[in-house]
Amino acid sequence: MSRKSGGVGSMAALPSDRKACYAVSVTGPGITMSPSHICAPPTGLRAGFVEPGAMIEMQVPKGKDRKIELFAFLQSPGQDLPCPVFAAIIPPSQLTSIYKIGSAFPVDTSNDVTVVEITADFPGLSNHLAQQLSLPMACTAQPGQQNPPGFSVTLGRQIATGGGIKLIGGAGRPSRGRASGGGIQLVTE
Repeated sequence: MSRKSGGVGSMAALPSDRKACYAVSVTGPGITMSPSHICAPPTGLRAGFVEPGAMIEMQVPKGKDRKIELFAFLQSPGQDLPCPVFAAIIPPSQLTSIYKIGSAFPVDTSNDVTVVEITADFPGLSNHLAQQLSLPMACTAQPGQQNPPGFSVTLGRQIATGGGIKLIGGAGRPSRGRASGGGIQLVTE
């Protein structure tokens, strides 16, 4: 996204009372992906977040079929803090402040220098990354917050709750509202 040569510019669609920072992710054949995690989007090479007007430069292996995604991090209204790091595993506190605002695919990086223009489109404040990726509410829970209502899973004396729990295991034929097997018991009521 460029409003001036080689730099990241400001977009009129972003809220004027929030500082924006920008980052990119590049994925494609031969690029190692971030570890799979239920609360994070898959990313490859990452750069940013940077202030508006800053340059984002990346060294990307030469190849075809690269996907370049542009992200914006919006600080809380009135804040002017340094931009955070675009980590492979995004902290829960940032998932509702990051927005995917554009992408380019397929991109051929076979040349020594590849300039990519991405048309940025801010999806609106309610369409943050957690919403765009349909991440479970448990991914955005802050320390000390109650888990959102959902189902309960019991195993021994421990109880795990929340709408973002993923159960993996074999299940036997349901009998009287219970399915079990593989060390997991799922009780439906």
